[in-house]
Amino acid sequence: MSSFCNILAVIFCLFSIILIPTVSGAACESPKYSANGYSTQDGFFHYSTTYIVEFALQCANNYKDATFYALVGDKTLQLAVSEETAKYQVSWQLEHADSGAQTFDVHIYDEDKFAEHKKAEESGSSSVQPLFSVQHYHAGTSRKSWLSSEFLPERLSSMGMTSLTIRHFGRYSFQRHCVQNASVLNSALIRLWSPQHGLVRLGSSASVPSASHQNGSTDRKRIKFGRLTMSKELYERKMRIIETQKEEKVPEKFFAKIHYYFKRYWYIALPVHIAVCSVWFAALYFAIKSGMDVVALLERLHLPDHWVDKVRNVPPSAGYVVAALILYKIATPFRYACTLVGIRLTFNALRRWGKLRTTREIDLTVRQRLDLLIERQRLRRRTKKAARHENGNGKKQSSSRTRIKLD
Repeated sequence: MSSFCNILAVIFCLFSIILIPTVSGAACESPKYSANGYSTQDGFFHYSTTYIVEFALQCANNYKDATFYALVGDKTLQLAVSEETAKYQVSWQLEHADSGAQTFDVHIYDEDKFAEHKKAEESGSSSVQPLFSVQHYHAGTSRKSWLSSEFLPERLSSMGMTSLTIRHFGRYSFQRHCVQNASVLNSALIRLWSPQHGLVRLGSSASVPSASHQNGSTDRKRIKFGRLTMSKELYERKMRIIETQKEEKVPEKFFAKIHYYFKRYWYIALPVHIAVCSVWFAALYFAIKSGMDVVALLERLHLPDHWVDKVRNVPPSAGYVVAALILYKIATPFRYACTLVGIRLTFNALRRWGKLRTTREIDLTVRQRLDLLIERQRLRRRTKKAARHENGNGKKQSSSRTRIKLD
């Protein structure tokens, strides 16, 4: 019996030696970690600022399935483990008013060190050194709207100035181009008006039989008009720019493609982008209003948890517009992708119809047509003036002859 008790005592001692390190060894030895931090920068669509610190941790003693704690200021937080990446995460929230530019010290404790820290707090002694510490810098939260109050007036004013420039200044530069480069439109104008008015050459002093030319005086209007026109060198430079743009290749990157198409075909890209954004917002608004479970959809798409939480925490009093704007912002990459597809389809249709041109080509074409119209009106006005002058001289001669006969 005594031998049996001795055997049990030996077995108990062996189990004690094996189990004691397992039970009491709730400590991570020689931790190796790498941390990344994220925080909310946009405060317009968010009710509070969210901070997330994520880090990978590896212990020398293969410390697994353990609980870690984090101290951020006066907050005690328990770390969560991601099932997909096996990384630890700690998150906290602050009001926008308290989320200025600042640096947060995140102190990480394992179970043993956290227990020692609690005892030290209760006894009022010095704090226990953490397992390791991570610093997260927050640059601040902006509560300004993504669409500033100056955005719409600036865009409208720029579009208005562009149209005014084409309407008012463009025609004078085209007139100057026609006068100094008469060979470009000379043959066309002569075919149009030379049988009726007997024109010699466009831009020459004998184009219209005005009184100033007959008297040998200088046509000051034409000289002043010539200073406002576009020179031949400028016209050739514009043509070289157009040819250079035609030779450029379409970039492969997504945003570079958007910049490429918008720079050359903004008159097509801008309406397509506005239409696509309007359709997206309307679709999201009516989807939310019809009762679609948006939170389940976002979770199914595996979007970040803080995005899903923002949509889930939208109060009912905020209305459907706020939720639609949040989803509209989340869907920004998809909106731009749809814009690119819509622009591409529009380009293919215009190219198939033979009407695809760059903005510079359209500008040059409009200016040439406008110049042709203005030159036509100018020639008609001078011709009518010359005809009225000749009719006036004829009436004066006939009246003088009748006076001689009566005398």
